[in-house]
Amino acid sequence: MRIAYISDNKMYLYSGGKVTELLSERVAHYNETVRTINHNKEWKYSGTGAKFTGAVHEFNPDNNTNCRINGLAWDGDGLVYSMVLGGMGGLYRKNPDKPEAAEEHILTSMGTDMGSISYKNKKLAVVMDGHIAVSDMNGSYDELTDGDSVESCPSWSETENKILCTTKGIARSETGAASEFSPGGIIALNLSSNTIEELYSDEKSDCIAPQSDGEGNIFCVKQPYKVVQKKTPLWKDILLFPVRIIKAIIGFLNAFSVIFGGEPLRDGKKRGDVKSKQKSDRDLYFEGRLIEAEKNEKENAAKGEKNPGIFPLNRMLVKISENGEETIIKRGVQDYILCSDGSVVVSNGRSIIHIGSNGEEVLAKAKLAHCLCEIPEVKDESKCD
Repeated sequence: MRIAYISDNKMYLYSGGKVTELLSERVAHYNETVRTINHNKEWKYSGTGAKFTGAVHEFNPDNNTNCRINGLAWDGDGLVYSMVLGGMGGLYRKNPDKPEAAEEHILTSMGTDMGSISYKNKKLAVVMDGHIAVSDMNGSYDELTDGDSVESCPSWSETENKILCTTKGIARSETGAASEFSPGGIIALNLSSNTIEELYSDEKSDCIAPQSDGEGNIFCVKQPYKVVQKKTPLWKDILLFPVRIIKAIIGFLNAFSVIFGGEPLRDGKKRGDVKSKQKSDRDLYFEGRLIEAEKNEKENAAKGEKNPGIFPLNRMLVKISENGEETIIKRGVQDYILCSDGSVVVSNGRSIIHIGSNGEEVLAKAKLAHCLCEIPEVKDESKCD
């Protein structure tokens, strides 16, 4: 069994009990270009001139902040991956068996956010700026959805010319900004009839990452619906208005001092001394939600969960039959994939687990592994007559 996945914004391949990183040629080239540019600018922040203006600080930018790998799909010839690189979305193909070989370009689009992808019959279903599009392998594409909704996790139907995906309606504030999203429901985009059909929804749950098998069942990750942003009462906004104005003024003066004086107003530290803080493994954010990783893992183990992960048990992989009957496959699931042999591979935030007829087997340790993709085994042609 070979499974490709994304972890820590990098691509990996599990094969034969071993895990190897699949380097992105595009990311490596981009990072090298950025490093060269930054090196040429380094003189602005060091040396006599910088000391005179007070602009001396450690120049150590994070190149990877502008690179995001968002999706994986096997197209029969290679591993297709979607990404956003310096504000430009792109689709590329990589040969996992010859990682040193040059990557193939499929599609790039400036200012487009390329999300998760799915492949079938020389077509790619792609999330573009929160909606579903279909691209051929030459880069020509058509947008299928639009309007005041956001779609994600496209997956081709096993038996029909349909794309399953999750959709959420957008509630907007008086200024037009997105303030809230509805629970995620499952829809099917029928490319033969150009129609949209709602397959499943639950007003109390988010239904994420739908996939279908060849027997009419739908699988998805289901979790309790949670309002992302609570509306603040009008009276509270009025009372806090002077405080927010003062904070805005102080923030402006502080930024002015940093830019022209070389240090902030509040504590007199140099800009290079102010370091960004990152979340530890105890608390992580995933899909806009705080994941209390350490707490969840302990609770999952205490409840007897085999191979406990960092996601709460109420986030679960379910199978929905044609008559609407639900069967829980695995609790505490981050992501999953239906394999060609009828088994399932899931990620629980700590490990990648194979669920087959013999139960659960941990394939590899992997932090927040997602966008799982099955890759066929390489045939040994030397053994063929």
